Amino acid sequence: MKWVHQFPTEPGWYWFAGERFKRNDFAKSKGEKPRYEVALCRIRKIQNGVVGICNGNFLYSEELGDEWFFATAELPAMPSFKEKGDIEA
Repeated sequence: MKWVHQFPTEPGWYWFAGERFKRNDFAKSKGEKPRYEVALCRIRKIQNGVVGICNGNFLYSEELGDEWFFATAELPAMPSFKEKGDIEA
């Protein structure tokens, strides 16, 4: 897994780490510290590009703060469901 400072352009699952929102000049002048977070995001294609969905909120590249990174998330394969209560990976 490699962290990159580039908003994903392909649909899929990605880890996001960093500031989700830009801090305004007032907040910066007051010395507010950045709010960093880590979230599993789904990137989807839309008519004019891509959008991220993280924790139920939309994520656009132009709204991100100063420090952020994305990494491709590797999810496990879907299990095959044979019978109720009997799951095989």
